[in-house]
Amino acid sequence: MKFTLIQVFRGIAAMLVVMHHLIANSKSHLNYIPYNNFFNWGFVGVDFFFVLSGFIITYVHFDDLKSDGINSWNFFKKRFIRIYPIYWIIAILFVAVYFINTPQFMVDEGLTMDFTSPPVVKMLTESFLLLPNPDIRLVGVAWTLSYEMLFYIVFGICITYGFGFSRIIAALWVCLILLYTWAKTPGGIYPDFFFNILILEFLMGCMVAYFIRSKVVVPAKYIMPLLVILLILLTQTMHINGLVFFRDIVTVTLMGLFFSLITYLAVRFDQTNTSVKFPAFLILIGDASYSIYLSHNMLLSALTRIYALINPQSSGKEFLPVVVTFIFLLAVFIGVLIHLYVEKKLLRYFNRKFFPQKGRVTANAMA
Repeated sequence: MKFTLIQVFRGIAAMLVVMHHLIANSKSHLNYIPYNNFFNWGFVGVDFFFVLSGFIITYVHFDDLKSDGINSWNFFKKRFIRIYPIYWIIAILFVAVYFINTPQFMVDEGLTMDFTSPPVVKMLTESFLLLPNPDIRLVGVAWTLSYEMLFYIVFGICITYGFGFSRIIAALWVCLILLYTWAKTPGGIYPDFFFNILILEFLMGCMVAYFIRSKVVVPAKYIMPLLVILLILLTQTMHINGLVFFRDIVTVTLMGLFFSLITYLAVRFDQTNTSVKFPAFLILIGDASYSIYLSHNMLLSALTRIYALINPQSSGKEFLPVVVTFIFLLAVFIGVLIHLYVEKKLLRYFNRKFFPQKGRVTANAMA
């Protein structure tokens, strides 16, 4: 079953992140903050993505988890095909752009795109492999993909060893994250990565899938008040400084619970309202959310810079609300084109190569 509302929410999560970065690029290049800075909280789209990822993977592969001793090689191949090829295309574009015009984050480190420079080689290797690196990253938004890949690796191991093992690993992981967070002692790049509080959001999504597959029914009349309470608590605990959001254990837990309940309600809606049709463009944006997510920041930066060059005196400021809205729509539109004419073609090619008979990977939420 394809959950269409989940797909719509996937697109909404991507749009929130695009809006968040639209504010940053507009402020930097146009000296203008659109929509009265309302979407500075758009970073929560990342947290929504993590919950949705945990739900989707667990729901789709729930039977694999329940069947002990399944070979997880096909799972890993599917995840690799889904994440890396289109990401590498975008990453290569970033390399080309940075070769022509060194970005500020590299200037700050005294670097240029010199392929013989050890720090640059290290950055490129870590970036292309999606290894955790808190210092320099080729594609800024790709830090989230490192957590996605960590989750996929652990999930694939759980498929191999079965459902009982999975429950132990999940419980142990939660305990270690809480202990590590409570200790508040910096442990280095990899401990900070493996025991990051963001992992809790994936695991909460897994729990939603478990409830759905186990046919646990919770009436909406009980969930709605909880959502209101969580939203009120979030408004009191979120720490936002301009466009910088500080995630702590309380805020992440509240966001994870909030988006988990939203996900549960969305799935229950799809299950009980199969005749409801959502606008095709919303489904398409959901399908294209990965391409949009990967490409949007480069596009927003390029488009705002181009407009600033066209209007060096910042003339016509009264038109900036229309301009930045057009830039937002154009970035999304180009992301959709990348999905249709690059991402989908890559998936078809690798499907034919690695899954000639069955087990095809598709560019939608239930991949």
